[in-house]
Amino acid sequence: MSDDYLDKFLKDLNITWLTSHKNKNLPINIYKGNILLSDNRQLLLQMYS
Repeated sequence: MSDDYLDKFLKDLNITWLTSHKNKNLPINIYKGNILLSDNRQLLLQMYS
């Protein structure tokens, strides 16, 4: 699955992407009170698809 598809999927879920204060290269998102590392995008697909 392409990153473009994953990015669109996350945007469709209205997930806000933020930058971690500790590591500027580590994007995180907050969705319904849950903080998930960007590395867990595949897990998000499984949870919300």
